[in-house]
Amino acid sequence: GRHGLSSLTWSAGLLAGLRDEVLRLHAERGEAAGILLGYRNGSTLQIADLRPIWRQAPAADSFALTEVERRQLRKSLAACAEQAAQSGFQVVGWFRANRRGGAALSNDDLLFHDEFFPAPWQIA
Repeated sequence: GRHGLSSLTWSAGLLAGLRDEVLRLHAERGEAAGILLGYRNGSTLQIADLRPIWRQAPAADSFALTEVERRQLRKSLAACAEQAAQSGFQVVGWFRANRRGGAALSNDDLLFHDEFFPAPWQIA
């Protein structure tokens, strides 16, 4: 596939943190999204941490960002890259959860992924 990955891992603690973050943001906004940080070693990707993606007011049926949100995301990605350089992490991808359910990526999701997470091994 596009990713060339043979293994994707994460800790139980991270999964619990992701669940808590999704539930918190769902309660507040109806949608949760975040930047995934971790390690890449060849075809193995380990997710180690996450950072929320700030949204002003998420649309119910789209992940299209406003210009303000796009600028904020670029700043967040730059800050993550700086922190990652110190910790050894990399920005390995992103996640989004909404009340509609399902794991399929919309056209807006694909455009978002290609713009902000262009490396072929970065995941959604």
